[in-house]
Amino acid sequence: MNPAEYLSMFAVIIALSVLGASRRQATLAWPEAAWATLISGGAGLLLYQPHLMALSVAIAAVGLLMPAIVFNIVRRWAGQGQFARAARLGRVLAAVRRDRQMDRWIALWQALATFYAGDSAEVDQLRQKLAAQTDASALVVLDMLTVLTRDWERARYSPALDAQSRALCELGDVQQGVETIGPLLMGRPSMRRLRTMRGVLLAPLAFAGRVQVVDALTRLMRLRPAMREIWRATALAAAGETLEARKLLDVAERRSSAPAVHAAIAARRAHLPDPTQLSPAAQDILKTAEIEVRAGLRMQFRAPWRDWATLALLGVIGWFFWRQVQAGSGSSPQVAWMLGALEGGRWPVETWRLLSYGALHIGLMHLVVNCLAIAALGPIVSDALGRVAMLVVFMAAVVGGGLAVVVFGGVGITVGASGGAMGLLGSLVTILWMHPGVATTMTGKAGARFGVSVIAFQTVFDIAMPEISFASHGGGALAGAAVTAGIILLMKATVWRPRSQ
Repeated sequence: MNPAEYLSMFAVIIALSVLGASRRQATLAWPEAAWATLISGGAGLLLYQPHLMALSVAIAAVGLLMPAIVFNIVRRWAGQGQFARAARLGRVLAAVRRDRQMDRWIALWQALATFYAGDSAEVDQLRQKLAAQTDASALVVLDMLTVLTRDWERARYSPALDAQSRALCELGDVQQGVETIGPLLMGRPSMRRLRTMRGVLLAPLAFAGRVQVVDALTRLMRLRPAMREIWRATALAAAGETLEARKLLDVAERRSSAPAVHAAIAARRAHLPDPTQLSPAAQDILKTAEIEVRAGLRMQFRAPWRDWATLALLGVIGWFFWRQVQAGSGSSPQVAWMLGALEGGRWPVETWRLLSYGALHIGLMHLVVNCLAIAALGPIVSDALGRVAMLVVFMAAVVGGGLAVVVFGGVGITVGASGGAMGLLGSLVTILWMHPGVATTMTGKAGARFGVSVIAFQTVFDIAMPEISFASHGGGALAGAAVTAGIILLMKATVWRPRSQ
């Protein structure tokens, strides 16, 4: 596949994601742009029309990615307490994409900027305006406004679980605040529900004094250092370490200059929680929440440069590509065959080709896409199974994909680490279904469903694109899943555990 095909394929995936999200909730991206991307990209890939592929990439960049990128920048500014700046850029974005939800976010940021400037009249006007509306997005903004202005008595009766639970904890009723989140932990697993749940869990865990879990959750939510320290200080105080909590708040105050953060620090310093005895039912809820947090942290993306096994794989693949370039060309099938490519439909004379083909690539884009997949999946599998086990899974997936190419593949040579990458994806799905501490959680179930949907989409795409080796991908995924299942069963039957745990 050439670069245009890869980029168009990614544009189609983004368009499908936007269309799926727009059915359930408001999205800043234009659904019209998603349909245009899907039609032009699909037609370009099926008819092999480069100009249609390029059109789909351009539409996706402008109509789908850019609004999301700008809005994330705006929300980051708001999270830092720069509400006036966020409102200004938000108005620019809203001028291009008119959306009722976006208008409410802008009004909220503008009201908060006025509130922290010392005039709360605009905040009260916005609250009255939102309270008169009944749609869900208005209630979300109203709840956030109530929490940010620390109006806990009003937030206590909010229809939103996060505002209600936080208010109960802030008012000293930690028992009821913990029990409020119980139904959320028993709901139907989905990625959207997981994102919502993590924000709801923070206050009950902190006010219950679960310091280590709060640290894990703030890392999972990627909170800024000052906010992480505020929540850690809350958990320390609830655990009886008031002196340490006050020292940490002093550190947070020196670290951040945002007025909103300073206001939150001052409020927390004035109302540090006391240790609370909780009922067995509340303790069980907190234990379930802790398991979910740790499962989410285990499945979180990790930096590949901190995992030597992933770096070793990337280094070997890069070295083989360098050898291709030195031998004549990184895009030449003849050079790839000379260095170890695999021919479909026939058993290789040199058996080592069943492994070596997975380190060769045709073109730079082919190399980059597979390396990105390995860099994303490798560290997660390494953490769950161990680094050596991850290498075993990858090599088994490459060999499994190679055997599938030999038995089921068509005429022509096959190269690429995508069989191994699909093996890592199959391994991840198996981990989510079987690994202790993950399999029974909402995180594991939702993640496994998402992984299966990715594999299903890749299968359909492989069937539609004859130049992609469906046999290599399918064989690699099955081999990676099977080897991972065996490793997990071995872990359960023995005392062996990966050192990465």
